[in-house]
Amino acid sequence: MQESEDSAFSKSPVCVDDTSETQGAVDDELFELFTIYSAQDKADGICIDLQLNGKMVSMQLDTGASLSLIPEYIYNDKLKDCCLHPTSIRLVSYTGDKIPVLGELKVPVTYEGQQWSLSLLVVEGDKPPLLGRNWLQKISLNWKEIFSLRYVSPVSVTSLSDVLEKHRELFGDGYGKITDFKVKVRVQEGTHPIFHKPRPVPYALKDAVEKELDRLERNSIISQVGRSDWAAPIVVVPKKDKTVRLCGDYKVTVNKCILSEEYPLCSVFYG
Repeated sequence: MQESEDSAFSKSPVCVDDTSETQGAVDDELFELFTIYSAQDKADGICIDLQLNGKMVSMQLDTGASLSLIPEYIYNDKLKDCCLHPTSIRLVSYTGDKIPVLGELKVPVTYEGQQWSLSLLVVEGDKPPLLGRNWLQKISLNWKEIFSLRYVSPVSVTSLSDVLEKHRELFGDGYGKITDFKVKVRVQEGTHPIFHKPRPVPYALKDAVEKELDRLERNSIISQVGRSDWAAPIVVVPKKDKTVRLCGDYKVTVNKCILSEEYPLCSVFYG
């Protein structure tokens, strides 16, 4: 056990254990945070007030987090006298981004008369502290209070009504329609149009299919064309109410040669 020397960045001693219990054949432990940890605002979600080492800390309840953790600024502000140990634990977000872990410590935790000594990770960044599943297995939270119905002010109800009225074309009955917008479908170079002949419709479903086609055309969902270089057959799906659902079977035509538009997720930890 040793204390760090004073530096230009810190004037207070920090207790750091530089020994590692994971040397040898023990591999790093990998845990996942099934949450957009770094993208969450500090005011979002349900927060629980706990005493950590005698100091009040508000932690965000997150059942998607395997482990409980705090950002380094809370450690420096409230838990600096707790010894920070090196750890073999590695954290990744649901997008696969690595979350840098500074170390692990044992901290006295108090909640509504319950007292525990629990492990807590310290990570880089300044995002909200998370109350994860490892603590939830020990601490009995006041779930009745947590899930109690919160007061809804009349202003909120009025604001919702105003929004619904202002955008009634979006929230009304019927089908919406996108106007003044053209869709571009990119296909592989050298692709030739595929015209697939229609599949036979069972006689028992012909009337239902005709009615559904008429309904779709009447609501401007589909429209007749004189000719086309491309054509895909439909798949008829009978429904319980004796009507049918019509689906285009594009896997036999355009799906074979379409170029997918890929939009990789940004790194939420550093974003």
